[in-house]
Amino acid sequence: MSTPDPRRRFARRTAAALAAAGLGIGVAAPAASAEEAPYDFQTGAFPEAEYWYTDGAHVGVPQPGSFYANPLLEGDETIASFEATLSVPSQYGITLITEDENCTSDGTTIACLYVDTTWGAEVDFDLVADGGIPAGEEIEYTISVTADGYDTEYFSDLWQFETEEDEYIFYDVEASGFTDVEPGTSVTPEIAIANPTDTTFKGTYVTLTADEEFLTVAADYSNCGELEPGYLVCVLPEFSPEPGTVYELDPNTPVTVTLAENAPGPITYRAWFEASPVGPFDEVDFFDADEELAFVESDRDSVEGWGLIEIESAENLYDLAVSDQVVGSSTLAIPVGNNGPAAAFARQHPGSGEGGFTVSVQLPTGVTIGETDEGVIDGGSYFCAVADAFDWFDGIDPAVYGVERLDVQCWIYDTIAADGAVEIELPVVIADGASAADGLVVAQLDTTGWDFDEFEENWPDLSEEDYPVLDADLENNTAKLSVGDGSGSGQLPVTGNALTAVVGAAAAALVAGAVLFVLRRRKAAANW
Repeated sequence: MSTPDPRRRFARRTAAALAAAGLGIGVAAPAASAEEAPYDFQTGAFPEAEYWYTDGAHVGVPQPGSFYANPLLEGDETIASFEATLSVPSQYGITLITEDENCTSDGTTIACLYVDTTWGAEVDFDLVADGGIPAGEEIEYTISVTADGYDTEYFSDLWQFETEEDEYIFYDVEASGFTDVEPGTSVTPEIAIANPTDTTFKGTYVTLTADEEFLTVAADYSNCGELEPGYLVCVLPEFSPEPGTVYELDPNTPVTVTLAENAPGPITYRAWFEASPVGPFDEVDFFDADEELAFVESDRDSVEGWGLIEIESAENLYDLAVSDQVVGSSTLAIPVGNNGPAAAFARQHPGSGEGGFTVSVQLPTGVTIGETDEGVIDGGSYFCAVADAFDWFDGIDPAVYGVERLDVQCWIYDTIAADGAVEIELPVVIADGASAADGLVVAQLDTTGWDFDEFEENWPDLSEEDYPVLDADLENNTAKLSVGDGSGSGQLPVTGNALTAVVGAAAAALVAGAVLFVLRRRKAAANW
């Protein structure tokens, strides 16, 4: 029997479809013969449908097929007799049945005898599978033809066994979680899988992924590879989970999940383990290792869960900070820093969309915003909107952001590394040059879209306690913006030109798309 190795042929189903297309009429290569044959044998075998089926609905049910044994004779030449046989291996529980009067069957072989024929034979038969063939299995069949006066010719190919429904099957998976994991620590989850169908599938592949930037996954085995960073694929071509049996990851071949040293916490991070029959997926390069990832049979009765690996980190805070700035030119630079030790990560809150930090600006008296792109400032790592340019700012309570007047609001969606900073640059105009010190800048986690009242209905397992403030020092989140010495006396050079804001519908739509939930009920999750 010749069974392709899925580790080298990743689009098995696609390849099988191509193979099935060749199961119609094949041409056997002529065998060595003492006498040159005046004909070739046209032979082949195929089911009525694209595949033979092996799922529960087809177990013990006859499935129709045909095979050919056709001497191509010259003219009206008659061949005295020839024998044709179709045979399959006996270990798969296949039974071949035919009602052709020229043929007999012993279960795994159909043998036919034809005399005085000028065209050969087409034999109809039925195949009955007893359920011992896993879906995805390829079984070699052989046709032999012995014509009177000539050597025996042979033809062989592969039959593909599949489920009738072309659905992608996922096995049930259960994975253990961990609590109070210190940053920089690796854990090895226990993983169990079970086949929830009534069909056995040949070969299994599993994936291990982490969609959090502070988690990495590892399975450095010779049957595993990295499809992309943080996405591992392992192929087990001979592992075919039987229905009703639970299998556990071999403790000798663990997978690891590592929490980064700069991971803020406490936060629950997530990785996923999935398992399914071998199917089409992108080609990967396997790791250069001597050992393979493996599963072993368990004495457990069932599997609960869906492969979620939760890593609850221990406390590790960041420290968002801004510093006093003096406006003295046409550009106001506001560094938003993080004193660490953790990265300043704006986690997503259920129902609130992408997490981010807000930087709210109250300009000093006598300072206005300079020229912008219709009230929008896109700095790449930050995004700002000018209040005077958008009517929806009228519905915002500035006190929510710790200012008396909201002139500009910016959003930072990137993670700010420990000891790193994002510098926001605002074009400004010093209108009258008078010294003033009533400007403010406030940086904070954007909690305006967080509504814990919705948790009871939509996320009953979560509460406000699951979203603690991770900023170690809230006092340094507010800084002063001033002009001159801040005394309110004296004159400074006037810079720039006053802004006349004319905002088109396209710009308004752009800002409305970037500012999530600004028109919703405002609520802060922390006291600033």
